[in-house]
Order: sequence, then C-alpha cells, then structure tokens
Amino acid sequence: MSPAIVKSINSTLRQGEGDSGFRRDQIVITGSKHTPPDYVDIVHLINDHLLPNMRSSREKYLKNELPISAYIEQVAKLHCLFEAIHPFADGNGRAGRIFLNCMLISSGLPPVIIKGADNDREKYYFALDEFDAKINKTILFRESFYRIDRVIAESGGAEKMTILISDALRYSLDTYLCNTLENKGYKMATTKELSKTMNYTADSLRVMVNRGQLIAKKAGKSWCSHEKLLIKNGKTRIEDLLR
Repeated sequence: MSPAIVKSINSTLRQGEGDSGFRRDQIVITGSKHTPPDYVDIVHLINDHLLPNMRSSREKYLKNELPISAYIEQVAKLHCLFEAIHPFADGNGRAGRIFLNCMLISSGLPPVIIKGADNDREKYYFALDEFDAKINKTILFRESFYRIDRVIAESGGAEKMTILISDALRYSLDTYLCNTLENKGYKMATTKELSKTMNYTADSLRVMVNRGQLIAKKAGKSWCSHEKLLIKNGKTRIEDLLR
C-alpha cells in the first residue's frame, strides 16, 4: 500500500468525476465536530503514520505476534484515522471503507460491509466521533503527530468501531461457512423451519444468532442456518461437515 494506491482507490470509485488526488485546500465535514488536518500535512500523515502503522500491525498479526482481537482494534483505529485525515475533497467515506477491506484482505480475512442499514450508519458515525475526540487536537499540529502512533498502539479509543468491524467480520465469516456448506449439498433452513427440528423456538434461535451461538447467514429478511452449526461449549461440527 502506498499513497499512489490510496489515490487510485478514490480515482476508481469516482470514475473520472473531477480531481481524485489529495485535496489542496481546507474543508469542513458536514455534521461533524471534527476538523481535518491542513492539506499540506496529508502526505506526511499518510506516509509517516497511517501506512507504517498498517504495515507494522499486519506483519505482527501474520507472525502471530498480535492476537486477532488486538489486530481488529488496530484496523478499526487505522480506518478511523483515514477518515480523520480526510485526504480527498470528496469520496472519503467510500475510499476509507475500501482501504479498510484492503487491510483485512491483505491479512487473510474476508471483506466486510459496514454502514449499510440506516441504524448501522448512525452507529458508524458515532464510532468515528469517538475516535475523533481522541485524536482531534493531535492531528491538527505537526508537532504532536508523534502521538498518533501512541494512540494506535495503545488499547482503547475506538471501541465502537472495533465492535462494528468485529460484528461485520463475524457475519462475513458465517456467510462464507454457510455458503460453503450449501455448495457441499447441505440445505440451509430458516430459524422458523429449524425450530421444528431443534429444541429451540424461532425467537430463541434468532437471539442465538445475534449472540454468536449459531452460525447463520441472512437470506432476504430471514436468518438461515443448519442444525449442525449450533455452537456448544465453543465448538461446532463444522470441520466434519467441511471434509
């Protein structure tokens, strides 16, 4: 990942709509209390803080020096940092979410969808606000940029975004597992249908999905799963099913 690739993400998304390079003036984010840094500091922030922290955290994760929970927290902070820098005149939200998925995919994790439904959009903006409050003054003055690395490395500061990404990651993985089973001939059933063969009501099964106790995927407005995807004592029979 390089500044040139970051620019190309925005250029591809905008499909030639105006200037897709880094912004060359100061901007105001509508509806946000956050003040983005001066445009003259964008390249410095990306080259010396955003990308080095991304590479370092990914390398530690791939070497098993960083547990996945801590890695996802750092990914969440780096996504928030991208949005706080607000490097482009337009398209920062879309480019930032592509940047997020680049971090995940390059680490062997599946892509995620965040800020989809209306309620998720509100949670997403609250999550950005939480990190902005942590970084706001630091990101405005070059003399204090060194603190950015400390914020990324320390625990805390982006709990809301970490939860959003963790939940979205679990959904992506669950969907992948369900699709893999379907491709192997296992029939997925709705929670209502499963309640007829399992010792749980449909409502209880939906609660178990939300709690991560039943691997499931969304099909329309319904959750679909298989009785063998029930998690008991932290285990499922998924490995047997995938053989």
